[in-house]
Amino acid sequence: GLRCSLRDMEAQAVLPRLIDDLVPYFEAAIARSLHRLPPLRWRDEASVALALVTQGYPHHYPINAAVEGISEVDEGVLVFHDQTESPYILRYDPARRDRLLGGGSGGLYLTGGHVLTVVALGATLAGARGRALINAERIRFPGRIYRDDVGASEQTP
Repeated sequence: GLRCSLRDMEAQAVLPRLIDDLVPYFEAAIARSLHRLPPLRWRDEASVALALVTQGYPHHYPINAAVEGISEVDEGVLVFHDQTESPYILRYDPARRDRLLGGGSGGLYLTGGHVLTVVALGATLAGARGRALINAERIRFPGRIYRDDVGASEQTP
């Protein structure tokens, strides 16, 4: 059989270009009837994904530092949370099965070194790259770094 992998960074870069809903394709793959579906349809736009990490990642990185600037990101630019947490996220309390925990002072905090991924689409690769870079700069946390050469040249498999 044929195998493929679509891990988080690959999926975050590729799937925003997808027009079709993937669920019917997953169901058809499980039922071994994928050949009955039409080919997936894709947007013509280019996509660039920038992983925002902390300096020292993957070995050393700060945790519990504030992440700021996400509200400043342009509409239509996607920000995937990889290792962040908000105190307002509800959690199940196993000691009290009838209660969810939440609250806190608000905000967004680092929980690891691979913090966020900024994904932008554009009519051209250069346009998508520029939009991703501008919006990545708006997001701030201690030691934030990212590769600024992503999407600088087209590569074909």
